[in-house]
Amino acid sequence: MSSSHRGIVYIVTGQKCVAEACRSAASVKKCMPDIPITIFSDVPIDSTLFDQVVPIDSPEYSNEAKLLHIRKSPYKETLFLDSDTHMIDDSRELFSLLERFDFAAVHSPCRAQYQVNEVPDCFPELHLGVLLFRKSKQTESLLERWAQLYREDKGKTVTWLVPGLASWYGHALPEQPSFRRAIYESGLKIAVLPQEYNCRLPFPGFVHTKVKILHGRVHSFPEIAEKLNKSTLPRVYLMRWGKLKTLDSAMPAGDNILARTRWSIHHRGILQTFGATIMQLIMKVRDVFKRSDTSGIR
Repeated sequence: MSSSHRGIVYIVTGQKCVAEACRSAASVKKCMPDIPITIFSDVPIDSTLFDQVVPIDSPEYSNEAKLLHIRKSPYKETLFLDSDTHMIDDSRELFSLLERFDFAAVHSPCRAQYQVNEVPDCFPELHLGVLLFRKSKQTESLLERWAQLYREDKGKTVTWLVPGLASWYGHALPEQPSFRRAIYESGLKIAVLPQEYNCRLPFPGFVHTKVKILHGRVHSFPEIAEKLNKSTLPRVYLMRWGKLKTLDSAMPAGDNILARTRWSIHHRGILQTFGATIMQLIMKVRDVFKRSDTSGIR
């Protein structure tokens, strides 16, 4: 494999995930046409979307495929993307983080999927569907340690912390808990990305400014992107019955009385807003009388 300074990597097994990765790569090329893309796949791929196609000879149809092949990235700086991601806007600024950090990822919606006694509860999982890292001896050691911990956990009976996850994953095991321990033990520098760079649509979330990378399986990424980025105010989002619902935060707007009143009602309720308004009027009237009394003194 030829190497390059920076690039994007997909690791997929099975025709369904290959098709997803092609759609994802097409969205990346629209936003960053000059960034090379490599795909590791057990299915032959003939597409101009990818600069390199690396065959997976003995595929693991589970999360283990990621652990086995991510360390083989041909790039010095790698942005790994899950096959069900969709890039909305140029995200190359992510690579600038690697000037100061070794890894970067978004907090997982689940703070911990199963119990890892070696890690304190206040150190949460990172979601690995969008993972940025730079090559070094230290990061290679961490990736090897991650694979080792994952294999160890596969042989254990784990204590699940989220109801239903055991049946959701079936005989597989999520890779994030073992990465959580590996990164905690490593001492490497981690940048925590904002949700806008891995907007996990299956879970309720909070975003601010423009969302750049969507993540999930939806009927129409462009439709979701348009609705989600209709506002750039702080907002929450929630998928229900295949439809995206958003709620903007009511922000105070300087001296605009209507905007400030809307904000107050949103956060305090009608009664408290009414009470606060009456108190402000009383204080203003009192100030007027004080000034008139003062001006009458000679």
